[in-house]
Amino acid sequence: MRRLSIVSLVGAIALGSSSVAAPAPPPVRIALLFGNSDYNLNGQIDSAPMGRYERDLPHTCQRVAAIKPKLAAAGFTVLDYCNLTHQQFEAAVDALKRKYPSMPRGSVVFVYYAGHGSQFYGNPFLLPVMFQEETGPDAASEKARLRYYRLNADELSYLFERLPGDPGVVALVSLDNCRDDPTGDNGVYNNAVTIRSPDNAIVQYATSPGDTAPDDDSYAKALIAELDSRRDVRDVMARVNSRIYRQYVDGQRGTIADTYPGAGITSLSPTPLGLPGRTSPDGPTWALTPSPTMAGPGAPGEATFRREGTPGTKLDIFWCGGGPERQRFAYAKTLAVKIAARADEFGIGRLRIRFLSENKNFHQGFNVRNNLMRYDPKQPAERALLMKLSAAYPDGNFLPQPGKGHGGKDTAGYVSAFVCSATISS
Repeated sequence: MRRLSIVSLVGAIALGSSSVAAPAPPPVRIALLFGNSDYNLNGQIDSAPMGRYERDLPHTCQRVAAIKPKLAAAGFTVLDYCNLTHQQFEAAVDALKRKYPSMPRGSVVFVYYAGHGSQFYGNPFLLPVMFQEETGPDAASEKARLRYYRLNADELSYLFERLPGDPGVVALVSLDNCRDDPTGDNGVYNNAVTIRSPDNAIVQYATSPGDTAPDDDSYAKALIAELDSRRDVRDVMARVNSRIYRQYVDGQRGTIADTYPGAGITSLSPTPLGLPGRTSPDGPTWALTPSPTMAGPGAPGEATFRREGTPGTKLDIFWCGGGPERQRFAYAKTLAVKIAARADEFGIGRLRIRFLSENKNFHQGFNVRNNLMRYDPKQPAERALLMKLSAAYPDGNFLPQPGKGHGGKDTAGYVSAFVCSATISS
């Protein structure tokens, strides 16, 4: 009996020890930067295409070199590559998956690619060095060409499938390449297809589907300018999106950037691009300041700035409860006043600000933790409207993205903005 009790005691101690939670591993920050320049690998930048190879691009590897120190300063382990073949690209992506089969919450993976690219039948491709266009007997067959691209080019889905999908981990994919169509289908279907991003990723193209990217460094410069910040990663990509749109409006480039946030991006906790523990340039993270008297029908927290029935697209600006809610309310109200003054210019009809309680936000399907704008994915005009609004008010760091109304209903003629960031500009 004595021996059994000792064994039981030892087992109890072991059981008690195992119940003590081990400290969570620190987040991982890793960046993969790709630049393809010398497409025939002859050791020089040729001024004209050589044979069936793609034409050389003189500045892509320099863009990678300029981005690398920005990310290193933000705490990223940076793996940069110049002039990779198809097999080398896949090996680099596979190595990431093998080394990091899973990542701790708060981790960030950043991928940047500069080089040639194509998109047809909704399939985006990055073109590796030594890639040659098909000229054989099957070249006229669109299905055969698609099969050829899948065998010899870098299909973007291959990268997506190897990005970490762990909850609380965010992936940023920045693609500085063309998206024109080499098959001659006139881009009709190509332009209509929406690329589905991984749920935890934000995928941003330097250009729209069917378009060629400007042969300059405009996108890379916009990205580099925002990589200096310590803002939330979603805010960084939103600000790049707005920078490129303003250049487009000003006639400095012929195409906009195209950004696809994954479905789970809005619910992620704040994830600063820079090293944790530093103050964001957007201001401090405010302490909890509950103010229930601001909410509810007729309370100061909800107001109508343009009445029901006013011609134009309806816009609701929600401000989120919890955290810096007084600052969010003040920003939402100021934004509504500004938009109301230009409502006819934007095509805005009814305009309201509304309170979104924490309970409703996190238990009734909203799950919004950052500033964003939502449009009906079936309404291209609504997306164009929100691109204009987010660029007109860049201090809001709004990231337009597709969404459904409450209960998954279509929301034609209605768009929304959410002021829910943990940091609000002073």
